[in-house]
Amino acid sequence: MVAGSALAQKPVTGGKRSFRSDIQGLRALAVTLVVLDHTFGWPSGGFLGVDVFFVISGFLISGILIREIESNGSISFRAFYARRARRILPAALVVLFTTVIVASLLWFPPRAVQVAVDAVWSALFASNWHFAASDSDCFATEAPSPLLHYWSLAVEEQFYALWPLVILLVAPFAARLGLRVRHIVGVVAAILVLVSLGWAAWRTASSTDAAYFDTFARAWELLAGAALAAVGSNALTGRARHVISTLGLVIILASAILIRGDGGGIPFPWVTPTVAGAMLVIWANARAGRLSILGNPISQWLGDTSYSLYLWHFPVIVFAVSVFGGSVLVRAATIPLMLAIAALSRRWIEEPFMHRKRASKSTLAPNKPPLVVRDLMVGVGVIVAILSFSAVALEGPRGMHDANSVISRLPAVGGGPIAISSNDQSQRSREVRAALGAAEWPSLMSATGVWELALSGSGRDCMNNPMVASSPKWCGDPKSADILVVGDSVAMSWLPAIEEAVADTGWSAAGTGYTGCQLSGGLKYNSPTYGPEFAERCATVQDETLHAIKDLDPKLLVLTGHPGALSRMNSTVSTAAQTWQDAFTRMLGELSTVEHVVVLEANPWNEGLAACLVRTSAPSTCASEVDDWHAAKASAEAASVATVTNASYVPTAAWFCFESTCPVFVAGFPVTTDGVPLTAPEASAVSSLLREALAPITR
Repeated sequence: MVAGSALAQKPVTGGKRSFRSDIQGLRALAVTLVVLDHTFGWPSGGFLGVDVFFVISGFLISGILIREIESNGSISFRAFYARRARRILPAALVVLFTTVIVASLLWFPPRAVQVAVDAVWSALFASNWHFAASDSDCFATEAPSPLLHYWSLAVEEQFYALWPLVILLVAPFAARLGLRVRHIVGVVAAILVLVSLGWAAWRTASSTDAAYFDTFARAWELLAGAALAAVGSNALTGRARHVISTLGLVIILASAILIRGDGGGIPFPWVTPTVAGAMLVIWANARAGRLSILGNPISQWLGDTSYSLYLWHFPVIVFAVSVFGGSVLVRAATIPLMLAIAALSRRWIEEPFMHRKRASKSTLAPNKPPLVVRDLMVGVGVIVAILSFSAVALEGPRGMHDANSVISRLPAVGGGPIAISSNDQSQRSREVRAALGAAEWPSLMSATGVWELALSGSGRDCMNNPMVASSPKWCGDPKSADILVVGDSVAMSWLPAIEEAVADTGWSAAGTGYTGCQLSGGLKYNSPTYGPEFAERCATVQDETLHAIKDLDPKLLVLTGHPGALSRMNSTVSTAAQTWQDAFTRMLGELSTVEHVVVLEANPWNEGLAACLVRTSAPSTCASEVDDWHAAKASAEAASVATVTNASYVPTAAWFCFESTCPVFVAGFPVTTDGVPLTAPEASAVSSLLREALAPITR
């Protein structure tokens, strides 16, 4: 969303009033909903304020474009993009620069580096595709990017790269059809609304997170405002206007209170009521008095400041919560801070650029009809640039979105030689207890060289997408390997440890994993990343993998996976554990022909890793507890193993925790990459412990 991108100072609409105080108040309502949702998590549908902004922006900017082409017979792309640059870029770039600096001061790599990566894509107006390609959770509450909200700015600028050209191309047909330009623009906008809505419906059903960031699934909201601008003013009485405006406000507020983002259906169908409500308020064009909801001085001030407030509010919240915690008191304290920063930003960044006289010629000069080739090339250049950035963000190498990949290309800074020394359980226990009692972060935590090593697990090359039907990728040759490691990303992070554990035995290992889909007897469960089809696809993949294992007939099969998998089964802990145990028992029965099966307990789950790695906090704030889901899964798998003779269970919690409390680093190195998968140093550190556990089989 771009709170202030629609040139609030002159929202001329074709009626008698040139300034729309009701629209300014509608902006205030929209930004208030967004800020409250991001700050307190209430109202649950406060994120819909972004959709209100889309409608406002489509209405105001399309109105400007329509009036320009009706008056001049053409559209000046130079003037249009110059105005947008003056309105959008100064504050947006200052926020990006400030956020990157603060992140580097507060956070360790790789989170600080990830913010810099996010900032680059945000500056290129392609952050929505960047976040979609990196599987970002649009409703993330745990360590979100402080620049996640820039996705809406990208959607708007991508839309406005194309929309002026569409208007320019369809305008000549108006005279041939005996229509006014605004009428044909309205018809085209209405048709495109239907097309975009259809795409939004399909996209939402396929993948909610991807649909949320999808420009084509969002374009209908801006086009709805554009269609409204083409319709023009109404002939309603003052009373009717107020009734319709009030109805629109009620719809917006009801949607914000009743709709939940994590329940699916975003953007379709649950965004449609909010868009309809915003359209009613704008179409009504009701006078907003100084004592009304939309016209009071506070609403008008918030409307004026909405763009800066939107840009600054999310970094302020994310940084404050990461340093001081997420208590209600801390979150409440961010409100006056973000308001003060927004007011300063409006006064000293936005306004000076908006009112610079120097740029008036380039921003106001009209084109001679029908067009000027040089000017048209400006429009085409903007389109090509933004579409190129978007295409690269969406279809380019995944490493372009990942801090891990960037770190691997940075010069190694600090850290010195790497020494891994967990030779036995007693030594490992001492290292774990020392980490839990540490008063300061290890000096290695700031070294990019250490993070490069930590994030360079071989398991990344053998991960598969369960939603894509194709031959699975393997690390190693499964046909000649003595050991097969099968599971998800967690299992693949253990593969280097297993390879190192058997290095002196002459045994070889190969592994394959499916994102979010552990081998568990064909159980169906949900995925936080993929859509509703995941459960069926995961079950199919498990069946295919089970048949492949039987055909390959390894000497040893190692099974492990995410310790929180049971939490995705939509049931209580006890019920999920029993279901898992029953399915696992059946699966082990089917694997009776495999010589040896080892079920490996995964290292404990730490959801808050990225959020708590803050330079100003103590390491103890990152310590986690072995949760009920982990314990239930471990017990269920151990019970299943006890029912067969060719399987054994290897408990590992004591390798990472002391009395169920688990530090985020051991012996100076981070334990996990993003909460569960082991880092490369940790895989090496526990390899000697794993060697001892596998010795009865491999020797």
